[in-house]
Amino acid sequence: MNVTINITSSKEEQQKVAVPIEVYQAFERLKRSWSSLMPKEELNFLFLNIQLIGDFGDALTLKRFSRDNPTQYAAALAHGWKPQEDVQLAANVKNFLKQWLEDHGASDDPEAQREFANKVTLYMMGHFAKQK
Repeated sequence: MNVTINITSSKEEQQKVAVPIEVYQAFERLKRSWSSLMPKEELNFLFLNIQLIGDFGDALTLKRFSRDNPTQYAAALAHGWKPQEDVQLAANVKNFLKQWLEDHGASDDPEAQREFANKVTLYMMGHFAKQK
C-alpha cells in the first residue's frame, strides 16, 4: 500500500498571517477569554489598541509583537493568524505519519491525513514553545 500525505491548506488558511507560536497562542487565549465578555467589534477595538492595555501576560506578548512588527500585526488582525510553520518539524511529522500510516494500513484519505498531520504539528509546536 502506498500512502501519500499532502499537507496543504484551505484558501482561507493560506490568507492568514503566520506569527510566532507564542503570539498565536496569545491571540487565541485572549480571543477565547475576551469573546465571552464583549462583542466582536469591541474585541477588535482592544486588539487594535493593545499598546494601551498590554501590560501583562498575553496582552504584553501582543503589545511587544505589535511594537516590533506593526505591519504583520495589522495584517494578522485583518486576515486572521496562524502559527509559523516549523519547516523541519513539519517534514519530520509528515515522514513519521507516512511511515505509521503505511505500517498500519491506514486509509488513503488525503484530507484526513492532512488534517491529522496539522493537528499533530500544532500540538508539537505548542509543546516545544512551552519548553523554551
